Amino acid sequence: MHSKNLLIIIILSLLTAGCALLPTPKPVVSAAPPADAEPGDRWTSSIDGMTLVLVPAGEFRMGSDDGDYDERPLRTETTEAFWIDLTEVTQGMYAHCSDCPIPDCFRGDDEHPVVCVDWDAARTYCEWAGRRLLSEKEWEKAARGTDGRIYPWGNELASCDYAVMFDPVLGNGCGSGDSAWAVGSKPEGASPYGVLDMAGNVWEWVEDWDPYATNGAGRVLRGGGYFSIPATVRAAKREVLHLPLDKNDGLGFRCGASAK
Repeated sequence: MHSKNLLIIIILSLLTAGCALLPTPKPVVSAAPPADAEPGDRWTSSIDGMTLVLVPAGEFRMGSDDGDYDERPLRTETTEAFWIDLTEVTQGMYAHCSDCPIPDCFRGDDEHPVVCVDWDAARTYCEWAGRRLLSEKEWEKAARGTDGRIYPWGNELASCDYAVMFDPVLGNGCGSGDSAWAVGSKPEGASPYGVLDMAGNVWEWVEDWDPYATNGAGRVLRGGGYFSIPATVRAAKREVLHLPLDKNDGLGFRCGASAK
């Protein structure tokens, strides 16, 4: 009886060890998002190789009572479930888009975010990849979650520990005066959904026209860039370019997709 129990214990130990060695499931790879995904699941596009994260439907806290006039008030908004690119679109990904205009400048290598693209080029790329630009509501929810936090990582003051930005405490910038870094360089700054680069690195085009524009319509940018200070990389911070065709080495983008 003792030997039988010992044998059972050994077998169970081996099975447990074997389970621990099993690899973490990889994201689904396909041209279109999987229909049976759950919040937190990941999907890798077979078109451009971008990995996306599924953000759940529901309410979240958007805006700020302490920020600029166009952020006020802090309020409750709702989104449907949606997919968002894990990082900004890279130069390597963008180079495969035969429908897309060639950027006016390049910074870094294939792992750096594509820059010097205007809103039209960003939209063209997302459509080529079978996705779309995100709405402001979607972008902000993915950046700050549901608890109204100031930054993607929480309420601790922004610094080069969390974002590629200008750090006034250090008196210089981990990106300022140079260029954006390779995407995903600051994993400590991930959002509640694990999305990277949502503070700093490059400003990101979103779909929306600016509803507050007084000098003509403009498209909205989110997230701050490598030259931004803490107040500018807040999740609620908005920037507007009244000439949608503007482009420079601080402007990039990411895409998203509706969940089925």
